[in-house]
Amino acid sequence: MKKWIGIILALVMVFSLGITGWAAWEPASKEEEWENVFAEWNEDAPALNYLIEYVEAVTDESSEDYIPAEDRIAVFDMDGTLYGELFPTYLEYYLFAWRILEDPSFEPDEELLELGRELRESVTSHSFAEDIPIRHALGAARAYAGLTLAEFAGFVTERLLQDVDGFEGMTYGEAFYQPMLEVIRTDRLLVKNLKMNKVCQIVQDIGKQPVLSFGNSSGDVRGTGSDGESTKPG
Repeated sequence: MKKWIGIILALVMVFSLGITGWAAWEPASKEEEWENVFAEWNEDAPALNYLIEYVEAVTDESSEDYIPAEDRIAVFDMDGTLYGELFPTYLEYYLFAWRILEDPSFEPDEELLELGRELRESVTSHSFAEDIPIRHALGAARAYAGLTLAEFAGFVTERLLQDVDGFEGMTYGEAFYQPMLEVIRTDRLLVKNLKMNKVCQIVQDIGKQPVLSFGNSSGDVRGTGSDGESTKPG
């Protein structure tokens, strides 16, 4: 998948803290002022006004546009929407090229070296071969093979601390669009990814309950019900 590096890093951060508010935003109270919520937006931004009108309509039970809370699902593109898309290239391409061509802890074979060089040259010429996305995805799987989640997160974090090519005073980790972060981030804990919630989250993401599960403790296959009794998934 094209955006898997960003997705994996996000999952590493989210699941280390518990899932905290990645959902369609809803005001905590009617008295809360929109301008305090969207402080980074221009007040006259058309997109913001449309967004406010829409959210007010779908959360008003008397409105014909009302949507039940469980159906208020928002999805966000990453590159160019939440995160800077080209500066001068996609973050995942930058990470891959650095891993192949600069990382002293990794010894790539000739095939990976060729792909790394091609990506770097493509950035300069602003011209990518049509099959670059799939070749990059296959190469990235090999380039990061064997890393633990902690090691991979450490690798990505180290690169995010570097200055963005072509910009001054901004690191890769600061290249998120602050106004867009205000749309998706709240201070409410939605779910702790623990015990039975693990099963629920898997079903939510893939639409199926797993028939095999692998873990290192009883909490990976067994949860505790509201009555304190032990319950099995399913």
